[in-house]
Amino acid sequence: MPSLVIPLASRIPPDFPAKWIIGWLLLPNIVIVLMWQIAGKPMQAFILISGIAALVLAQVRSRAIRTIGALGIFVTISIFYVARFFGIPPLNLAVVAQFITEVRPLRSPEYAAAGAVMAVFAVVIWRITPSVERFHSRTQYLYAAVAIGLFAMLDASFSQAKGVGLQPPAIGEKVDSAVKQVGLTPAAVQGRSVLVILVEALGKPVTSPEREIFNADWNRTHWNSRYTVQTGSNHFAGSTTFGELRELCDTTTPYDNFDFAKADCLPGRFAKAGYETTAIHSFAANFFDRTTWYPKTGLHNLEFDDELRAAGVKACQGIFPGRCDVDVGKVIHKRLTQSDKPQFIYWLTLNTHAPVIADETLGTQRCTLGTEQWRYGFPVVCRMFEAHHALADSIDRLVMAPDLPQVDILIVGDHRPPLFDRAASARFSQDRVPWIYLRARDRAKPANAQLRSL
Repeated sequence: MPSLVIPLASRIPPDFPAKWIIGWLLLPNIVIVLMWQIAGKPMQAFILISGIAALVLAQVRSRAIRTIGALGIFVTISIFYVARFFGIPPLNLAVVAQFITEVRPLRSPEYAAAGAVMAVFAVVIWRITPSVERFHSRTQYLYAAVAIGLFAMLDASFSQAKGVGLQPPAIGEKVDSAVKQVGLTPAAVQGRSVLVILVEALGKPVTSPEREIFNADWNRTHWNSRYTVQTGSNHFAGSTTFGELRELCDTTTPYDNFDFAKADCLPGRFAKAGYETTAIHSFAANFFDRTTWYPKTGLHNLEFDDELRAAGVKACQGIFPGRCDVDVGKVIHKRLTQSDKPQFIYWLTLNTHAPVIADETLGTQRCTLGTEQWRYGFPVVCRMFEAHHALADSIDRLVMAPDLPQVDILIVGDHRPPLFDRAASARFSQDRVPWIYLRARDRAKPANAQLRSL
């Protein structure tokens, strides 16, 4: 063995900065390397920027500055990677602060393990990287620059631009919404109340047994006795807020850069037609600034975690802790049956946000769907389908309630499940989400469903 090592070592140029490549290039960017075979978001631009920063910081005389700089690169790259995966604006400090205070990722075993691994690497960087000796020749700078370029090229080869994560829409991208496909307008519903349900992480399955489980939940034959049922799919891009504005305001623009004053959003159109408009979401009211921009779409009544708690909706755990979606149907039923005006209700669900943890309050402590082999191979997917099944059952109870007035119900996914595992992610369409439209069959109109002339 020594006879092999010595010849190999003798071939390495004396000025080759191997320790710098390991300590300043690979370790601070370790999240990118670890995710190549799991998710693989392309990060070439970030690698080039962090590499240049590392090249400068590694030459600073102060060890304290080198330590802070190395850990700063590591933390920044990790935050930007996670933000790109989930479609979160990393430079929006208010949103980042909300995630830190409201979201509980360590409740997920997968996220907890990832956090532990990253903590270990942070300690390794703190101990090793500042000790890397500074460059003493121009040749070392040249080698370092080449290493940065090669690292970026490797990232381009191992990562994939699409197929994982929630890529935001391209500028000027055409809108394809379920609302447009079904022709949902005040005139079309003719005075009936309307319920739009945007289901968190409701993806379009493309493999078995996911397709069969999905169809059993979302294409129930007894719905035909009361509704004309249509199904289909539409293109999606970006995270949940993009899905909201896609369906509510027919736009691909992010909520913090959208001119609501010039928009013709769906809730506003129903409000002008004499409808009472309501938004329901089981999470914190300030998350993604929804209390500010929801009213700008025409949603006048807002019911979030606090309001639903006061209404008796029990708490559900998860990485996004809030109220239980399966109990929200009772709140909606009360509003639909007791109001003297036609209703437009927008419900954004919560509990099916991936990864769905094993939890008693979510009903996911034990997965019983599909085959045993599938449950063992894709436990995260199975738990998510269990949560969707519970939600579908609660919606079924609502839409089939004997005393429910005529209501048109549109159920649509916001985006596909954001799963880190490529094999699990590949079981869903990468760019389409499903929708189900239940149009109330004609029967005697209730007295509260009179459409104001437009």
